[in-house]
Amino acid sequence: MKGIFVSPQNAVSCSGTGSCDGGSPLYFFRYTNKTGIVASSCIGYKNAQYDGTNPTACPATCDDGKTNTGQTTRYFTATPVQLKGREVIKQEIMANGPVNMHMQTYADLMFYQRGIYHNVITKPNGGHAVKCVGWGYDKMSKTEYWIVANRYVKILLLTRV
Repeated sequence: MKGIFVSPQNAVSCSGTGSCDGGSPLYFFRYTNKTGIVASSCIGYKNAQYDGTNPTACPATCDDGKTNTGQTTRYFTATPVQLKGREVIKQEIMANGPVNMHMQTYADLMFYQRGIYHNVITKPNGGHAVKCVGWGYDKMSKTEYWIVANRYVKILLLTRV
């Protein structure tokens, strides 16, 4: 099966996981496991700040007019599990591919450009779900890190493996 881009808007608006201001990845995976999620071609991303829409209301129809409930394909995830410990997470990535992680965020994350990110600002400003695709070790700084993809930058190297 070729790659499918699932609808982040479906997740935010219909799953009860939260909003663009925060939510729970676990609730998202429970939703996609039980209900499924539609493709982004069905429900495109909305941004109230820029287009005046209400992104928290679950649309009854796709953008093309098909009903969101029965006339469109839904994609399902496996039952979510919580992985604990570095080695367990690494084994899961090797066996089954990327995993979802939660990271504490700081204001300086928005200015990250390259290298291993470590916060300079000490006051946290929230959390962020990211896709962890691997890990590494920097010999020079003796730092272990996760390799993650997220909304702010395509690839981010995080400390605190």
